[in-house]
Amino acid sequence: MKKHDYNNNETIETLVLEYEVLSQQGTVGFYEETVFLQIAEHYEKREKLNQALDVIAHAIEQNNYSSRLFLKKARLLLEKGFQHSALEAIEKAETLAPFSDEIKCFKIQLLIDQGYLKPASQIIESIEHKGDKTLASPLYYFKALIFEQRNEYRKMFKMLRKALYTDYNNQDALKKVWISVELSRSYKESRDLHLHLIEKDPYNYVAWHNLGHAYFCMEEYRNAEEAFEFAFLANKSFEFAYRDCAEARIKLKEYDRALECYEDVLSLFKADSDLYINIGYCYEAMEDMELAMVCYEKSFLFDLNNPRAYFRKGECYMKEGMWNEAIMAYKHACALDGNKGEYLVALAEAYYQNDNDDLADDAFYRATESMPESRKYWLQYANFLIDKNRGEDALDLIYLAEQNTGAGTDLLYFKVVCLFQCNNRKEALYNLKLALQQDFDLHSQLFELNPALKKDQDVIIAINGLNAN
Repeated sequence: MKKHDYNNNETIETLVLEYEVLSQQGTVGFYEETVFLQIAEHYEKREKLNQALDVIAHAIEQNNYSSRLFLKKARLLLEKGFQHSALEAIEKAETLAPFSDEIKCFKIQLLIDQGYLKPASQIIESIEHKGDKTLASPLYYFKALIFEQRNEYRKMFKMLRKALYTDYNNQDALKKVWISVELSRSYKESRDLHLHLIEKDPYNYVAWHNLGHAYFCMEEYRNAEEAFEFAFLANKSFEFAYRDCAEARIKLKEYDRALECYEDVLSLFKADSDLYINIGYCYEAMEDMELAMVCYEKSFLFDLNNPRAYFRKGECYMKEGMWNEAIMAYKHACALDGNKGEYLVALAEAYYQNDNDDLADDAFYRATESMPESRKYWLQYANFLIDKNRGEDALDLIYLAEQNTGAGTDLLYFKVVCLFQCNNRKEALYNLKLALQQDFDLHSQLFELNPALKKDQDVIIAINGLNAN
């Protein structure tokens, strides 16, 4: 059988075509190891992993002592999700090249992925003892992965930070660091880290994007917007940066500028349901309900079962006083996502506006059941009961809210209003004084819940007495 020497003038396409012809004939020529690897990579880039594995299998038949071929086989098997087989292949590669750091690092990754944290840590320690500083950054990265598996997210972030301070080009660490930031809420530390990375490389679009997220979570929306802008200026094909920039502008209530970002997304990338919902929300916020509705309808072309689209339609109908239409839209949203308290409260409000108190009561109750830890749903339900002169029921509800969310001054003011409504003035005034001492500025909540209390002399004396002090 003829041996095919690698010719630098041959294109990879020619090699692949020749290989495929020989394969169909039931025989494969003798190629150099490098050529086999190039053909495998050709298939891999086109996501034809089975063909790539076949190429490597043929290569191993011809050269059973190549650690590079077994390493490539392990990588391909991992891409296909065959972790155990990948581990077997990398162990074979390790026997052939026991001192290869590349193979050891890949083995560490495999062991961590399969939850074998102790042997992974042992290999890390053995490499560290060699004192090779070029491997410091990847080893910090692997330690971060181990901490992630143990749900120690603060330590995970610290290790990724070390990896990036050691090598700001560590792409694995850079792509992983934001997950650790979110899970550990290390937003300020993330800001400082990414400012450092940008000093090293001003065109690092991932660093700009991560910086934008840090600012966004710190509610510094103007800084977030600027960071996201730099991200997509550094990489015009980075879709997430455009979308996140738009979200920052929405937080700044600059809806027309948010629409500019969404127009860029429409012109550069594929549209989806959520994109049209976000565009519709901007028009809705600008009080152009007609255009908002057009966008929500367009979103259904991409996903007929997107509950957000139905919810936003309901919001538009509510703003226009179309209660029945709002109820239908909210019911669709709840049918698709019945555990979202926001949808259930909106449905309750629509029923309330439509004078259907029993169904409103039921929807408010379901909202508190869906998220019992969320105080706002309890307060909205209590507000409804107070408005319906059901002070005793509202008072019982406040006690339940305290059990589920903990005591708070806001709940105490609600309790005061309920006690007044139940004609229990003595206890109401006692709790009012406690509430005023805890948070005086919140007392305006009393008058929003029960405007008549503005003229109650005992209430006025209590407020003025504490204010004078």
